[in-house]
Amino acid sequence: MSRHTRFVRADDRSKAKTFLTALLTLVLAADMVQAGCDKEGDTREDEWPMCTPGKVGTGALVVRGACSAAEGGCPPGTDCVDVAAGTHDNPAVEAGNLAPRSTRVAVHYVTVGNPGNPDDTHGSSTGNTYGGVSYVYRIGKYEVTAAQYCAFLNAVAANDPYELYDPAMMQVVDVGYAGCQIQRHGGPGDYVYRVSADWAERPVNCVDFWSACRFANWLHNGQPADPQDVNSTEDGAYTLSGYTGSDGRHITRNPGARVWIPSADEWYKAAYHKNDGVTDHYWDYPTGSDRQPGNRLTEPDPGNNANFAVTYRGQRQYTLGPPYWRTPVGEFENSNSPYGTFDQAGNAREWTDDLMNPQGGERIQHGASYATTIEDRADQMGMHAWSPWVGNVIVGFRVAAAGLKGDLAGRQGKPDGVVDCLDLAVLARAWAAYPADEHWNPDCDLSQDARIDMLDLRLLAGNWLAGHEP
Repeated sequence: MSRHTRFVRADDRSKAKTFLTALLTLVLAADMVQAGCDKEGDTREDEWPMCTPGKVGTGALVVRGACSAAEGGCPPGTDCVDVAAGTHDNPAVEAGNLAPRSTRVAVHYVTVGNPGNPDDTHGSSTGNTYGGVSYVYRIGKYEVTAAQYCAFLNAVAANDPYELYDPAMMQVVDVGYAGCQIQRHGGPGDYVYRVSADWAERPVNCVDFWSACRFANWLHNGQPADPQDVNSTEDGAYTLSGYTGSDGRHITRNPGARVWIPSADEWYKAAYHKNDGVTDHYWDYPTGSDRQPGNRLTEPDPGNNANFAVTYRGQRQYTLGPPYWRTPVGEFENSNSPYGTFDQAGNAREWTDDLMNPQGGERIQHGASYATTIEDRADQMGMHAWSPWVGNVIVGFRVAAAGLKGDLAGRQGKPDGVVDCLDLAVLARAWAAYPADEHWNPDCDLSQDARIDMLDLRLLAGNWLAGHEP
């Protein structure tokens, strides 16, 4: 007998058979649901266990663990998208301009795990500490782009009562007046927004905090093509009810939010934490380094680089000059944070949804920008604050979302923001286990009923391929 021969216990064979039977049952059920994906308006989450990617018409169809909009709708809060052919990460551009009002956008997330890590207390001269987060969440891999925000405007701003569009977006004068080049055409009730392909993947700017919240509400609500009301922009992650003022201390993230503006802690952890377990270990810079990044554009990116300004012999030197100033998101492809985010060290400073202090309405911003010098994490403890109703050319934002059920393991053995065969294999190893069982894995108990069974498999299947980039 070969020394590699491994006996399989009858109990293990039984569990494997049960798992495969359950999986086959689910696949057959998915086929039946797939056949009924064209039921208009039927978006009940329990009706959509596993729809598959495909092609519809001439536009690429990307399905995020649910049926696409072209097939009849998506469960609330999923990453289902329906986009026209375009750029590699934000495919919302067609023939050099944003596709029509029906265009939906993809938001690519990374998973931030290690829940319960302590705050970073290193080098804080202000007494502020950040980075401790008690739960798993996802955060945008990239800053929100001009193409994504343009699609949002086309969906909700034919009329624009809450001024989601800022005319400053069209300015290109110098470094202090460098808008993202979203153009508005037509008149009230018939506004149309466009952005050319060479600007589409650069971060949006000139967006105030309330407009960023309305973008998050729109994603939370499933990207509806509706006026600016409670079904699209005014409720969801944040209850805004038309508010656009300078205070807004009463406006906080709602329980059950599916997509939101990250908190200062969530932003900071994604940028600086070493992703090495439940530790208080943080890098000095969001590029996974204690050495100050460079700001030069080279091909390929050697790593530890970002888009920010340096002062040399009294002169400001920029990564990229006019007219663009900002690089496409993810341009520094080898300079990601340990969790996989890009551009937290530069390009655009970013909103968070935390108040600077309870007595004022200013919101915290984190990060550097194309026009500012880079700061290490000790400097970030001091942070920046800005009035929520004022946008700025150096400020953009990214979004965060709830942790993805079924994202159990990536190729490094940690959640990777994608639900795929690696996660299915982890679930299979724990199949039919309960807390006293040697195969018990609490991460696989997605239904939180102290048993790994069909309910957990169904939850994983409901997010099948969620987070998968086209």
